[in-house]
Amino acid sequence: MLRALGMPKKDGYFKTGDVGYQDANGNFYITDRMKELIKYKVFQVPPAALEGVLATHDEVDDVAVIGIYKEDKATEVPRAYVVLKKGLKAGRAMEERIGLVGD
Repeated sequence: MLRALGMPKKDGYFKTGDVGYQDANGNFYITDRMKELIKYKVFQVPPAALEGVLATHDEVDDVAVIGIYKEDKATEVPRAYVVLKKGLKAGRAMEERIGLVGD
C-alpha cells in the first residue's frame, strides 16, 4: 500500500512533513511539524486545531491531520488519520459519525 502512495521516496525516506528521530531500537518519535498550516483556498488552517476537535470524539483514540494538495481543487485539503477506540470498526458509517466525510 505504501508504494501505491508513492512512499518511500527514492532516497528511502517517507515524506510526511513531520520532524522526528529514530532511536537505537528502531522506534520512531515525532517531535514537531515542518509546516504548521494547511492553506485551504484563502484560509490558513492549523492541523492541531482540527486534531483537537476530532480528539474530543468519544470513539477516537488518537488522530493526526496533514495537508494534501488536490489538483482538482487547486488547493490543499486536510486529511485526518484516525485511530479508533479498541473494538470499533472503521468504515463509511463511522467516518460520518465522527464527521470525517467531506466533498
